[in-house]
Amino acid sequence: MGALASRVNPKAAKDAILSRYKPGTGFGTAIFDAHNGFNELNQYLMLWNVAYQWNRGSRFAFNQYHHWVRCLVRSEPGEPAHVIHSKEGITQGDCFAMSLYGVVLIPLASRMREAIPKALQPWYCNDAGVARKVMLNAQCLDYFLMKFGPAYSYFPEPCKSHYICKAEDEPAACQAFESFGLEINHSRG
Repeated sequence: MGALASRVNPKAAKDAILSRYKPGTGFGTAIFDAHNGFNELNQYLMLWNVAYQWNRGSRFAFNQYHHWVRCLVRSEPGEPAHVIHSKEGITQGDCFAMSLYGVVLIPLASRMREAIPKALQPWYCNDAGVARKVMLNAQCLDYFLMKFGPAYSYFPEPCKSHYICKAEDEPAACQAFESFGLEINHSRG
C-alpha cells in the first residue's frame, strides 16, 4: 500500500474531487459568435451606456460620436480619400471602438448572469462563451441571447458558434441544442 500511495499524485486526486465534470451530461464550453454589430450599433444607446457604465470614457466617446462620423477610405496611393459619413454604428478600425462595443454589451452580459447564474460566462467584445452543462449553455443561446441580444445590437449566429466537449458528451450536446432548434458546430479538444 505504501508503494501505491507514493505513485498517486496528490494534486490530481484533489482536482478529481473538486471537478464538476460528470460524463454523459454534455458538459462543455460554448463559444457564441455574433454578426458584426459594429456597423449596426445604435450610437445613442452606446453613448447612454458609456455615460452610465464608464463615466471616465464618456466625454471622449461623446466628442467622437455625437455628430456624423467620417470614415476615410483610400483606393489608390496618392489619390484623395473617399469620405463616408455615418450616423449609425461605430467606426471599425477605431482603436476605441472595441472598448465602446464592450461597454454597450455590459447590460446584456449582466442580465444573462442574473437569469442564468450557474453558467460561467466570459465575454470578449461580440463573442460570448459559456461553460457548464449543455442545457444551461443551450439556454444561454436560445432563451437569452437570441431573444434579448438584438435589443443591445448583439445578433448571435448559431451556425458560426462552436460547442467543445469530450467525445462521450457529444450525443447529449447535439440533442440539447437540437431540442432548441439550434444548429451549432461541435468539436473536441
